[in-house]
Amino acid sequence: MKDKIIDILKYVWNPKFDLNNEYEYQHLNDMTNFILDALNDDQREVKISEFLKRNSIKNYQGEISPDKSDSVTSLILGWAYPLKKVGEAFAQTTSVFSLYSDQELPNNFSYPSLFVEISQNSNDIDAGNWDFIDAKTESGALSYECRKKEDFNLIPFARLLDWAAYFDGDDINGDPSVFVFDLGNMPHYIKFKNFKDWLDNASSFEFFLN
Repeated sequence: MKDKIIDILKYVWNPKFDLNNEYEYQHLNDMTNFILDALNDDQREVKISEFLKRNSIKNYQGEISPDKSDSVTSLILGWAYPLKKVGEAFAQTTSVFSLYSDQELPNNFSYPSLFVEISQNSNDIDAGNWDFIDAKTESGALSYECRKKEDFNLIPFARLLDWAAYFDGDDINGDPSVFVFDLGNMPHYIKFKNFKDWLDNASSFEFFLN
């Protein structure tokens, strides 16, 4: 959990963190420890949001907007307290979800046709406990902000607790390979040949990991 919060702070809340600077590195760790403690508080959402806003004003001249601090708070709480638990039935709140636009996607990247079809109606798809990411939501926008990992160019499309599924954004053949990252154990990942290969394993993914 601590590594996950550090990643959210340095890649989403303030990408300007200079981890080669000893003060900045320590400050990032101090912020993370505060947030970890606040997660046990009944008023955790307010405490974390106000803490981030104060840090923006005090240490970064208010460059990080209050709205961004609120969004990052929601992202942290989403990781810490996922709505879905392993073993529960798959439950999209809607059968339709939005895709990232051509302007947002890497040059010449195309979604696989099967995935595009599913985005219009996912009711009959057995994706196990995975949730497809809606690009038009706040969490979809934040997932895209966090998509650069190591040397990968990734397009997020699904989440399962600490695991996230991405298309290979550098694969422009129309049927891109899929990477599934363990966000709590970076850079560990599993690679699938394409979306169909991932979907065939999605419903039994917890068993596949063991």
